[in-house]
Amino acid sequence: MVTLVVEDGTGSNPNANSYCDLASAVLYMDNRLNTAEWDAADSDTRSQALITATRTIDADCKFRGYKKLATQPLYWPRVKAKNDDLYGPLPWPHTGWLGGYWDENSIPIPLRDATALEALELLRGDRTKDPSIRGLTSFTIPGPLSFTFDQASVPMPLSDEVKRMLTPLITSFRYGGGVRRVTRVQ
Repeated sequence: MVTLVVEDGTGSNPNANSYCDLASAVLYMDNRLNTAEWDAADSDTRSQALITATRTIDADCKFRGYKKLATQPLYWPRVKAKNDDLYGPLPWPHTGWLGGYWDENSIPIPLRDATALEALELLRGDRTKDPSIRGLTSFTIPGPLSFTFDQASVPMPLSDEVKRMLTPLITSFRYGGGVRRVTRVQ
């Protein structure tokens, strides 16, 4: 029996292990296409997928701001996590005056939904393999040097869609592929 303990935004529960509760994940999946793996899974398997998705997201993302409490088990909730969608990419002092931060007492909806989506991706296959070997299928030293690459050989831990969902919350991904915001200047 798996115990899913959802982070409530206080950071004070030492047993918190997910950013998304089962009911929110079910609602998210009900509004998506191609969720056969989720639909076929029982509640325990879904809970395990949500817990693993949370761990994968925490392991692979460098989030904006700072942990709310040094003792919290997950990387959210955060304080001073800038939210560019509120007032645009303003310089630091102005962001503080206008309150342009993610709410430090809750889990942002994009993080909750990305956790549900990553859970679905995990049910589809193991995305947690070592990304450092991505693409390399053979290597030969003697004689002429030879490499063979296959981009589909090892998946990255987070799917491209999950990475897009998390972009407003992070500064970069731990395994590379940092976030760049393009601002049009006139």
